[in-house]
Amino acid sequence: MSNAPLLMKQGYESLPIEEMRGRQKELLNFLGNDVFILLSGYDCMRNRYFGYPYRQESSFLYLTGFEERPSVVVFDATADAPVTIYVKDKIIQKEIWEGFATGPVKTKERYPVDEAIDIVNLESNLKKQLKGRKVHYTQVPLHSLNRTINKLIENTGASICEEETALDKLKEMRTIKSKWEINQVRQAIKLTKESHHATMQQGPMSNYEYELEAQFEYTFKKQGSRSVSFETIIASGSNATCQHYVSNNAKMNQKDLVLVDGGCEWNHYAGDITRTWPLSGKFSAPQKDLYEAVLASQKAAVALASPNVRMYDLHLKAAEVLIDNLKDLGLAHGNTQDIIETGAYKDFWPGGLSHQMGLDVHDISTPHLFSGANAKHNLRPGMILTIEPGFYSQAFNCQVPEKYSRVGIRIEDDILITENGSENMSIDIVKEIDDVEAMVQTNIGK
Repeated sequence: MSNAPLLMKQGYESLPIEEMRGRQKELLNFLGNDVFILLSGYDCMRNRYFGYPYRQESSFLYLTGFEERPSVVVFDATADAPVTIYVKDKIIQKEIWEGFATGPVKTKERYPVDEAIDIVNLESNLKKQLKGRKVHYTQVPLHSLNRTINKLIENTGASICEEETALDKLKEMRTIKSKWEINQVRQAIKLTKESHHATMQQGPMSNYEYELEAQFEYTFKKQGSRSVSFETIIASGSNATCQHYVSNNAKMNQKDLVLVDGGCEWNHYAGDITRTWPLSGKFSAPQKDLYEAVLASQKAAVALASPNVRMYDLHLKAAEVLIDNLKDLGLAHGNTQDIIETGAYKDFWPGGLSHQMGLDVHDISTPHLFSGANAKHNLRPGMILTIEPGFYSQAFNCQVPEKYSRVGIRIEDDILITENGSENMSIDIVKEIDDVEAMVQTNIGK
């Protein structure tokens, strides 16, 4: 394998070629004599002629940094070229219509691969390479190459590995972020912070949710982030009681709270922050009561985050504090632990507390190792996760007094687990009541 220099990308920090080589080596050692076939992302068509914006498959990025499609990377430690990527050839006539391609020659020069080959040769090459081999391959729904790969595996007498797969190994590897990866998330959070603050300041001068969506995404895009990490949520009033409301088209009421859940990508790494604030710039007394309950819950979970606990322990702590505060408001009754054990609190907090973050906003992870009540492992240094309790009083919940009804509040931060505890990476995004009100009131009267 060559000692390639860092790959430069305009507007972004250098990609860590040597770090990617290390990832590849770890994966090849895991595979032994097996072959791993990894497909790039694919086109999702919006209509007959045009597709939705393309985004490369995250593990493909993690191992190669290569962003074009269609492409396939094959890992085989027994081959002369252990890491071989198949890419679209550079054909000038096609570039007139389809955009510019790197091509095999430049791909081999610029990216951490041992060989780059025109993708038209994929089938003929794999026919020889896969004969009688054990293959690690996961079919991607709707991918145009599924049929080709499946047919090759069948016709060559190869067998698909069902247990301890390369995908399982990648989930393990991607769980712990390197310093370079942490820096990418940190930059995504920095831009997301500026978007949240700009949106708060724009709030009182706006009438519709989509105006705030435009402000949020404009703020990070003008600084070089080209994409949201997930569909932006701008939920005013009772719309915020829906966990993933994305219509963003309602007319807002100045008396309502606005829940903004959004984030941008930097070098494809995600930020994911939620803040809830009063459109008028001032919390009403009931809104303040509920907000303080959620904030206390969130702070308690953040304080507990460390390598010594499970993600589910954080969830239990957040639930305990939230329930105790809601009991003080007359919104919950009985023994706190009984309420948790029976799941009765899910009437007003139906979701979970956290998820891992990285190249995907809900980053891949091995089931049951870190998440859920039966999680087997504690948190580990280098993990990044969200902490996001909430209160959601749906209209159908007749037990909630009118002053607390049809209200949705969520407060979410991105947390890095460290050797001795944790770091709140989004601590600079205002969430204390006085700070939130001051931020929203910035432009009132100007």
